[in-house]
Amino acid sequence: MRYKVSIFALLVLGLMAGRAQTLTVSYTNTISFTPDNFSGLLWMGSFNPALGTLESGMMTISSTLNTVMTITNTGADSQSGSAQTELAVSVNTGPYNVFGNGGGNHVVLAYTSPALNYSRLLGGTSLTSDNLAASGSVSSVAITDPVIRDAATGTDPFSLMVGTTVSANVNPSGNVAASQVTTATLTGVMTYVYTAPGPVPEPSTLALGGLGMLGLGLRRRLGWPGK
Repeated sequence: MRYKVSIFALLVLGLMAGRAQTLTVSYTNTISFTPDNFSGLLWMGSFNPALGTLESGMMTISSTLNTVMTITNTGADSQSGSAQTELAVSVNTGPYNVFGNGGGNHVVLAYTSPALNYSRLLGGTSLTSDNLAASGSVSSVAITDPVIRDAATGTDPFSLMVGTTVSANVNPSGNVAASQVTTATLTGVMTYVYTAPGPVPEPSTLALGGLGMLGLGLRRRLGWPGK
């Protein structure tokens, strides 16, 4: 039995030496913008083909905002309610179904700040919040389309057309007007899943594995005992 275990271990080592590995690598880019409505390109890191064979990718878009809100009661009667700043991110993915929405230009992420609550705000008066911070993120489906994989492979980064819309919302609206001053960030992360080529087995490992197979064959042919 000792010889069986030793031969099996040699075979396993030989197989592991040539096995490919599935690994991940991520590239991150962040843009900051003020004023709060942004339209432009978000650059994403490409996959380096020297690492191996690209199998799939995943795109994650995240955003943060810091906002200060001011509400004003433009009427005569007192008002109660709440106000929030909302940030929406749209992405144009062309004909490709990247975020599960069939492609095109769609809002893929929307989130709101903590609420500025007000109670019995007198007519003609205003209320300004402290800084209100929030964040949100969304991830794509696994990207396996060969056209997208080819476009994302190389030494040059690729870009997405993105846009953000920031708005101040009041509930109930009534005679209350809201404004906001917001700074925000937009971050794109590309994560690639790829197969890295395994190292070529050493000649000595192959030779030992071959001897092990030969030994097994001889034992079975000649009827040698297994212990």
